[in-house]
Amino acid sequence: VAGDTVGLSTAGSFAQKDVGQGIAVSVALTNNSKGDYTLQQPTNLAANITPVNLQLTGEVAQNKTYDGTTTAQVSGGTLQGVVAGDTVGLSTTGSFAQKDVGQGIAVKVTADLTNNSKGDYVLQQPSNLSADITPKTLTALGLAAQNKVYDGTTAATVTDTQLSGVVGTDQVGLSGSFAQANAGNGITVTAGLTGAGAGNYTLAQSSTPLTADITPKTLTALGLAAQNKVYDGTTAATVTDTQLSGVVGTDQVGLTGTFAQSNEGNGITVTAGLTGAGAGNYILTQSSTPLVADITPASSFSLPTFSTDPAQFTPQTMIVSGLTAISYSGFPTSPDTITQLAVLDSQDISNQLISQLNNLPSTAGGLDGNTDMTQNYDDQLMELRELYRHGKSSQPLLTNLGMRLPHGF
Repeated sequence: VAGDTVGLSTAGSFAQKDVGQGIAVSVALTNNSKGDYTLQQPTNLAANITPVNLQLTGEVAQNKTYDGTTTAQVSGGTLQGVVAGDTVGLSTTGSFAQKDVGQGIAVKVTADLTNNSKGDYVLQQPSNLSADITPKTLTALGLAAQNKVYDGTTAATVTDTQLSGVVGTDQVGLSGSFAQANAGNGITVTAGLTGAGAGNYTLAQSSTPLTADITPKTLTALGLAAQNKVYDGTTAATVTDTQLSGVVGTDQVGLTGTFAQSNEGNGITVTAGLTGAGAGNYILTQSSTPLVADITPASSFSLPTFSTDPAQFTPQTMIVSGLTAISYSGFPTSPDTITQLAVLDSQDISNQLISQLNNLPSTAGGLDGNTDMTQNYDDQLMELRELYRHGKSSQPLLTNLGMRLPHGF
């Protein structure tokens, strides 16, 4: 009507408030407070209401102890974007990317909205969550370490009466490690776990340390034989074989021997043994037939050369005994180079030397076999000089007592 001012509102109204498509929209008149006008609604006027995107913030994945599953616990979190007046709840579940022990394992969160039956909200799932799965502790009852024979390794056998706490059908067993590979008694053994599932567990260690022994390995020597030797004043013997069987890896082990006596003789018992850096880890099987060998008399012996300057003489003692044939042909060719030599000046030793010299066959220009060696010191030196010059043999007991002898002896 002329003179009235009536307008059309640009704000329409959906036929419903919840999410939907093709929802009818109505429009209204403005300045029609008296209701003087009625608007015939246009047809085919419709629009959509889409869900609100909600974000979940502050969600945390919890670490857990290994349990054989991928189940993860998540907590916290706040929904961002809920329309005022609406009540929307949250239900979440989590899942690790793996079931085995590890650190920083990705956790997938599945979050569901409650009180959202009309679908007015869509939740954007959280990402970048992670957590740890830590090993489960197992308890072994009756834990014990077993002794073993040396094998060059630190591997140990550990047993128990019950291994408690294994999940499901996980394959987990006990293992052990000696503190050293070499033979010994009361060696500390550290118990551990082995098997396909061992990495998901730790073993509670006993308050009482485990110990066990590594006993020497027995070696067998084929063709074992002791060698004769010339008297040298020691019991050392040379033992040979055709094959030393049982040595581990590159261990350095060889044969050695010991005569039952150091003096000369025939058929002397020889005890075979082992030598080398690795010998302590083995024992040698002794032959049922005892080893024997001979120690034959020495055929030559050379006295040491002393200083040619009597003033530089250092007292020292040299005892030569048990030799059946001492050849003095090894002396220096010039008597002038032998400046310091002495025999024991005691009556007992002198008498022994006299007896031995008297038994020498007499030779022209040599010893007459009847010299009294006890007369004086000069006579003793003279007899020794003659013994040297004529290459005679005897069984003297010679000792350097530090006495200065005349130059030229």
